[in-house]
Amino acid sequence: MHKHQRQFKQPRGASRQDDPFDFVARFTPPSEAWLRSVCCLLFLLLGATLAVAAPHDEFPHPLVTGHRGTHGYVPAHTLAGYALAIELGADFIEPDLVATKDGQLIARHEPNLIATTDVSRRPEFANRKRKAIIDGAEEEGWFASDFTLKEIKTLRVVQDFADRPQEFNDLFEIPTFEEVILSAFILRPGIRLIIRA
Repeated sequence: MHKHQRQFKQPRGASRQDDPFDFVARFTPPSEAWLRSVCCLLFLLLGATLAVAAPHDEFPHPLVTGHRGTHGYVPAHTLAGYALAIELGADFIEPDLVATKDGQLIARHEPNLIATTDVSRRPEFANRKRKAIIDGAEEEGWFASDFTLKEIKTLRVVQDFADRPQEFNDLFEIPTFEEVILSAFILRPGIRLIIRA
């Protein structure tokens, strides 16, 4: 049994006693075409509820935020990670956002893709490695702003912490902001989002 599995407890609001690894293994995100086809309908019916400052009585219990999804179980910022956070009872999900070369918002914690994707193993992108100043410090790697969304969608996400589960590396693609919103509202209408860009 993995050490993260031993720490799993049935959270408030979760609907079943499944092991989170079983849930992730069974998770299949909706197709992109299907997500796009329901986009307008969802926003008209549900609206996008952004978490600003909710009154204290609206949340009489400690709040649980699925920051980056469930980064302790699966790689950060994946649709499976956000789905697992919702399944485990998160009150909010919190994607971080960066922009691609063609202006599309994707769920990533930082613009440098080196530690969280398979980009360093992709020979077709070897010539895009460069240095950049990020938050006042020089970094070397591959940056989201140098890739179109189509190119980003060919990359696969990896776990960036060696002491966390590695078995889900290379399984999931980088989701767009739109995909995160739609998947979240499909799984739990009314889920709240905290947005960081």
